[in-house]
Amino acid sequence: MPRISFSKLHIKQLNQFQIFLKNYWRKEHIFVKNKKFLIWQHKDRSFLTYTVAKLKNKIVGVHGYIPQSHYDPQLPNNEIFSTIFRALDVYQALGFRLFRFIQNNLPTKFIGTSGFRHDTIDYQKRLGFTVGLMDHYLAVSPFFKKYKIMKYNKKIKTFIKSNNCKFFEINEKFLKENKLYNLFKHQYPRKSNIFIINRYLKHPIYKYNVFLLKKNSKPSSILVLRKVNVGKTNAFRIVDFIGKQNEFSNIGNLIIYLFRKYKSEFIDIYSYGIDIKYMKKLGFKDRRKIRNLIVPDNYEPLIKKNANLMYGYISKYRKNSRIRILKGDGDRDRPTGYKC
Repeated sequence: MPRISFSKLHIKQLNQFQIFLKNYWRKEHIFVKNKKFLIWQHKDRSFLTYTVAKLKNKIVGVHGYIPQSHYDPQLPNNEIFSTIFRALDVYQALGFRLFRFIQNNLPTKFIGTSGFRHDTIDYQKRLGFTVGLMDHYLAVSPFFKKYKIMKYNKKIKTFIKSNNCKFFEINEKFLKENKLYNLFKHQYPRKSNIFIINRYLKHPIYKYNVFLLKKNSKPSSILVLRKVNVGKTNAFRIVDFIGKQNEFSNIGNLIIYLFRKYKSEFIDIYSYGIDIKYMKKLGFKDRRKIRNLIVPDNYEPLIKKNANLMYGYISKYRKNSRIRILKGDGDRDRPTGYKC
């Protein structure tokens, strides 16, 4: 049998990589249609953060990853998120070997993943991942009468708890001038002000809103949101939360403000690592416990169907209780390519 070689994906192989995705992943994928976005999310000097398997100089498998240091060089390069994985059936355990190549060639202390298919759960476990179902909670605006994004046969009532926390929308200038180190020490993988700038505020396609919350005049948490527009209506997705878990229950004033200002239909969050008792204390409801409720996850185009997103991680940290995975991690909150 011809020998299969494994290597990092060189920038010179980018066109070949795009052809592989088009033929064996999805022809509408944004990486197929938008080379600049692929480079933005994966370029590492002369390489892309992908491992490729080649047979007779032809790509037969790929496995992507994004280090936290991709968005801030001062962050550790040993915390990564696994991204696109596709291996052709040309060699036994090819996918397993692609993953082991990443582990053996990167100093990985944490590997996270989210949104993988349910039929790959056993495979993820064999790789060593701790896996589970991400929580999906939401609050519905009291100012909205007819649902156009969600699908439900009657009005949902959620009562958001207000508090004395103040909030401010912050920008790149603020994050460069203010040190917020204490907010980032409560979770893995690690993030920073520069991470937020490069991952969210400088995103080439999506617009994110970043808010700083203060309690007793001291910074208490950071919330990263993305507004999705469908026709003349909209909703907010919480894609990242920085700070102590219990501070999540103190974002009520901000949510009420957003509902009033933007006439949003709802706000939701997919997460692992934020205790649901703080979501319930805030007034959020578990989407899965409301029978027949549909809260879409795909908006490009809008598909009125629930998505049960999985999380997974391999960790060498002793305090795994600090692991937190949200939609903004890795490549989960990424344009699909349909409208880009």
